[in-house]
Amino acid sequence: MYYYGARYYDPRISIFVSVDPLAEDFAGWTPYHYVHNNPINLIDPTGMSAEGIETHFVNEKGETIANTDDGSNEVFVTRKENEEKFTKELSEKVKTKDDLKLEVNKELGEKYGYNLSKINEEGGKPNYPKEILVNDAAWEVGYKEGYDGSRRSLSMTIGGAEDKKMGVNYEEGRLIGRQHSKEEKMNIFSPVLKDEPAQNHIQTNRAPKVNHRKYSDKPIPLLID
Repeated sequence: MYYYGARYYDPRISIFVSVDPLAEDFAGWTPYHYVHNNPINLIDPTGMSAEGIETHFVNEKGETIANTDDGSNEVFVTRKENEEKFTKELSEKVKTKDDLKLEVNKELGEKYGYNLSKINEEGGKPNYPKEILVNDAAWEVGYKEGYDGSRRSLSMTIGGAEDKKMGVNYEEGRLIGRQHSKEEKMNIFSPVLKDEPAQNHIQTNRAPKVNHRKYSDKPIPLLID
C-alpha cells in the first residue's frame, strides 16, 4: 500500500482504505471517495482533501464574492446592480451542489456580469473601444489620468477634425476614469483582484483550505507492502 501523508491507498483495488480526515466536512459523500468523484478537474496530492481550479466571482471593486471548485480558472465581475440577485441565485446553487458545475457558473457569470477579460470593453461603454486606434488611445490616456488624479494636456494642436475627436475622447475617458476611481472600481486598464471577501461573500462547496504541511512530514509516497 502507499501512504500519502493522510491516508493509505491500495493500488490493487484502486481505492483509499482509510477514511478521509475531513470526511465530516463533506456531508452526503462516502468517506472513502476520491476528489468528489471528479478526477478530471480535481486533484488530491496529500490524500486529505480535493483541490481544484476555481471560478472566481468578484464585485466591481475586485473583492471576492465566491470561489467555486469547478475546474475553471475564469474570473467573472458581477455588476453592482446585480449583486443581490447573483448572491441569492448562487446561494441556491450551493444548496444543491450545482456550484461545482462549470456550465452553471459560466451561465451565472455571464447573466449577472462579464468575464474579466472583457473589462476594458465593459468598463468603457459606450465610448470605448471605438476601434479607431488614435481615438481609443486618447480615451485610454484620459482614463488613466482621470483614475490616478493627474492631468496633462494632450501634446497636439487642436485644429483639424481628427484632433478635435481626439480631444473629445480624451475628456470622455478622463471623466469615466475619475468616476471609477471615486466609486473604488477596478482600473479597467490594470484591474487588481483584492485578497479580501466582499460584504456579500458566499461560502460555496469548496474544499476547505487547510495547512497540509503537518501531514507531509513522512516521504510521499511510502511503499508499505
